[in-house]
Amino acid sequence: MKITPDPIKIKQIHDYYKANTTLDPERGFLQFDNVPIIWARTSLLYHMLWEVQALVGDAAVEVMHRIGKPYGQNFFEMSANHLSKESQSPAKDDFLEYLAVETAAIGWGNISIEREGDDIKISCENGFPVGLLTKKNRDLAEYPVDTYFLGYFEGFITAWQGKDYRGKEIECVGKGDKRCLMQFTPK
Repeated sequence: MKITPDPIKIKQIHDYYKANTTLDPERGFLQFDNVPIIWARTSLLYHMLWEVQALVGDAAVEVMHRIGKPYGQNFFEMSANHLSKESQSPAKDDFLEYLAVETAAIGWGNISIEREGDDIKISCENGFPVGLLTKKNRDLAEYPVDTYFLGYFEGFITAWQGKDYRGKEIECVGKGDKRCLMQFTPK
């Protein structure tokens, strides 16, 4: 027996998803029936962190960090292509604004980005998804848990600035802080 998807049923499901998907602008979550869509990816990243941690101990933090960095670099390239279509030469801060807007639109949360010289801080007042899920599902972590997101932002900033940056999560809701705060400095 061979089973293939019926195009009419595929369209019905797509239409159902479109009709029941909303954006919570306060939290920056894209939602399906009031459940943040990003929770599926969040759950994956959450379980990856803790399973890798069970296998390799504290090195899991660096593993997840390294997984996120190339994704951030690739996203910068996509952003550059998108912004160059809108403007012949986008301003440097246009890239940071695009990063903040996209981060909210996909449900990772509303972030603010501050530049002080070469240093950059990214904060999420409500917390990033893995930290929120950690807070919800287990005892608080001993260390920041948004390492994938840290790598992602580090990759974006590195590509945007054209020089290598290193990030550190200073505050994390997953370890009991009120917000998530990441700081990035050139290497």
